[in-house]
This record gives sequence, C-alpha cells and structure tokens, in this order.
Amino acid sequence: MTSALAVAGCGGSERPAGPRLDVIWLQRDLSGRMARQTHALIDRMACPPSVARAGLAIECSAAFNAEPDLVEVTLLEARARPRYRARLKNLLLGALERAVQTRLRAAGFPATSVDCPGPVPQQRGRVSRCRVEDPQGRGAEITVRQIDDRGNVQVRPAARGRPRH
Repeated sequence: MTSALAVAGCGGSERPAGPRLDVIWLQRDLSGRMARQTHALIDRMACPPSVARAGLAIECSAAFNAEPDLVEVTLLEARARPRYRARLKNLLLGALERAVQTRLRAAGFPATSVDCPGPVPQQRGRVSRCRVEDPQGRGAEITVRQIDDRGNVQVRPAARGRPRH
C-alpha cells in the first residue's frame, strides 16, 4: 500500500507553467472584436485550451458570414483573461468580392460576378488577381493590393503585358 501511495504522489504535484486560459471568455471577447473589425456576423469561434503565457500564439477557427477562416491570437500576459492581439489569417474572400463588385459598379462597370482565388494570406503589400465579368459575360482581370494587415485593399485594373512578337 505504501508503494501505491508513493506512485500516486509522483508527477501529480506538477503545476502548469501559468494559469489556464479562459477559453470561453476569449471566444466571446474575440467574437465581438472581430465582428466590429470585419463587419461580419461571427457564426462560430473556437479556440484551443491553453496555458496562458505572454507571447503565446494560438489559432482560433471561426466562420464569418459562413466563410471559414482562422484568427491568429497572441497573448500579451500570463493571465486567465489576458490582453491580446488578434488578426485574421486570410482575407475574407466573400467580403472582398462584394466590396470589389460595389466599387466597380460605382465606377460605371456593371460587374455581375467577381472571382478571387483563395485563400489569400492577409499580408500588407501582397498582390492578388481577381476576375470580373459584366452582364454579357465579358471579363477582365483586376489586381487587389493589400494596404495593411487588417483587410483593407486597393483595387486597380490588371496591367497588361506587352505583346510578344
């Protein structure tokens, strides 16, 4: 019986390196923050259980207006409810395509469809190409340049290459 007590006591007294992250609190707080930032309905937010450590980076899975994406969260403190930084890992293509369509229509191009391939990592300076079509099915390419790490973009007609002879 003495050996059983000795074995039960081994390893069981180790304490985690920090407090457990209050994941329920983080998911609620993060959902509100990301909804304000993206102007989207947050359908789902799921963060992994973790021990809170300053500098710890975790990925929470989410759905924005039914579009899946990841939110990168960096904890700034070793507390159950820490201060944190958060950003979307990828551009929300549904929102981007709607915004491009609205901008083109306002500029006089009646875009009926916009197709931006993805996922597109959110990164300042990154340039992507999207295809747009008018009601007659005529298409054109546009470039989308990310001007910051928060999803803001600049849209321009795609530069055409020089013809080869």
